[in-house]
Amino acid sequence: MERTHGPDERLAIAQGIYYAATGVWPLLSMRTFERVTGPKHDRWLVRTVGLLVAVIGGAVALAGARRRLTPELGLLAGASAVALGGIDAVYAARGRISRIYLLDAAFEATLGGAWAAAWRRTPRRRRIVRVADREFLARPDLWRRDGLEAFLLEQGIDPLRPYRRRRCRATGAVVFTQAAKPTLCEPAKRREQGAARR
Repeated sequence: MERTHGPDERLAIAQGIYYAATGVWPLLSMRTFERVTGPKHDRWLVRTVGLLVAVIGGAVALAGARRRLTPELGLLAGASAVALGGIDAVYAARGRISRIYLLDAAFEATLGGAWAAAWRRTPRRRRIVRVADREFLARPDLWRRDGLEAFLLEQGIDPLRPYRRRRCRATGAVVFTQAAKPTLCEPAKRREQGAARR
């Protein structure tokens, strides 16, 4: 069952593509980049910043496309938009850089606002899900039936077959298993290993 990308994931993909494209632009053609944005004194610095922006964009877009968007990546995307937009606005207003950067500042402000709205939609209580020996921060949609089934499929559990769902008392993690022997949470696993040694 294929799950469509959520609004936060689509936002990450759009921002990532924009950052990747604008970041590699001066690396591919400094001449056309300067024609649009104005002449540059330190071209090595332009290329360095462009490469960093492209790397941020690639990571954010990939996380959105793979539905692996974490709060930390959301913070990186939103803070990058605020930082870049602030620099654009301040120095374009002072006349230090071309006023074309005001367009980028407006777009960055839109991205920053969108990430702020996404942050407000995120549940404040961290809900941890464990499948086998891997832990995941639960997505906001995970507790809807369609989101849960998609998540289980991604982790190799067939939701059409019987599976077990329980909460580990020691860690509070929700544990899903589809094996003959249930997966133990880490504290319980250590206790079992200690009893076996005795």
